[in-house]
Formats: sequence, C-alpha cells, structure tokens
Amino acid sequence: MKKLLTTFVILFITILNVTADTVTVKINYKRKTQPGPIGGSIGRIPINLPIDVTFDDMAGDLIFTAPETQSGCIYIYDLDGAQEAYSPTLNASFTLTQTGDIHIISLQGETWIGEAKIMY
Repeated sequence: MKKLLTTFVILFITILNVTADTVTVKINYKRKTQPGPIGGSIGRIPINLPIDVTFDDMAGDLIFTAPETQSGCIYIYDLDGAQEAYSPTLNASFTLTQTGDIHIISLQGETWIGEAKIMY
C-alpha cells in the first residue's frame, strides 16, 4: 500500500510539472454593433465564443483552436503596435519571441472582436 501511494504521488507531481507551463489565455470578446456615423462601435456586453487559446510559457507557443464553422482572423502585436503575426483563420499556432514585454492578441470576426494581453 505504501509503494502504491508513493507511486501515485510521484506520478501526480510529474503530471503537474508537465502541464504547469501551459496556461489558458482569457480572451475578452465583445459584439460589434451596427455601423454608425463613425463607422461602428463595439458593444459593452461580453459574449462567449468556442475559441480556446493556450500558451506554453517554456516554448513560447501560442495555440488557437476553434470549430471549423467559426471564422475570423488573428493578429498579434507588440506593445508598440507593430504586428508580429497574422493568421486569416482561427485554427493557428505561433511561436512568440521572448522579449519580456507584453504581446497583444486581437481576434476579429464579422460580428465580434476579442482581445487579450500576455507577458512573455
């Protein structure tokens, strides 16, 4: 029984170490409102979309997964506003360069927009 418990503890610690560097990125989505005199605006009510974003802090891998029926684009900017990466689809992966600075993620669909910031 003691060996079984020890084996379980070692396995549990190993699993924690493997998955500890991968985090889920929280994207704040907002619905676009109807175009107005200034070209439209973003609604204040947040929405939920079936788009998962994970970030591996060790490798710098940023992975986006979404259903094939969900369409949109991905833009990644540095803090100065320079575009670092782009994808015309929501199923994509990127490897970020480690700058010790903030990277801005922008997801844009036809009727919604999503944003998040990560430090790497």
